Amino acid sequence: MTNDELELSRQLTNLMRSLPGVNDVYTTGGLVAATTMAVTNLFDDEARVAVEGDRIRASIAVSAGFSAPETLRAASAAIVDHLAATRHEPMRISVTASRIG
Repeated sequence: MTNDELELSRQLTNLMRSLPGVNDVYTTGGLVAATTMAVTNLFDDEARVAVEGDRIRASIAVSAGFSAPETLRAASAAIVDHLAATRHEPMRISVTASRIG
């Protein structure tokens, strides 16, 4: 993970944590990415969203009482808005709910 990807991961992790209905953000990514993120998280718990080239993957816990589909849509939209606001190129975005409630 490059320094730019790590910084974007931190930004997006904090963004996900600030959204209504998001209870937690989990480390995400393929085996290599997840391992890299796990090692990074030993020292930096603020980088949990996987940023790999042109792909972003986030895994969130949706709070009880919130609609999972609406929360996932809001999370995806927040990422798109953040990328536009920070002048990043459009990326493929995947947001999944690893836990609901």
